[in-house]
Amino acid sequence: MDVGHASGWNVWPLENGDWAWRAWVSSNGGLPRSGIETSEAKAQAAAQGELELMLSEANGAAQERRELPVQDDPRPYWNPQS
Repeated sequence: MDVGHASGWNVWPLENGDWAWRAWVSSNGGLPRSGIETSEAKAQAAAQGELELMLSEANGAAQERRELPVQDDPRPYWNPQS
């Protein structure tokens, strides 16, 4: 069953005046990436940029899972039926 993918980002102010951000994509195991910026605008830009990078990485990994190995490929291939 395919449960889909959840992704997003958020920002919030810190007591010292900086802004924290967090971005997540469920397809990478749900591990978020986060950081701190000096302004809300910078935090939003960083979170959005990181989310785009994470989605790109997730899409690239998904593409590799869909490709079958070439017969002449010298890399070992794991066969779950063997």
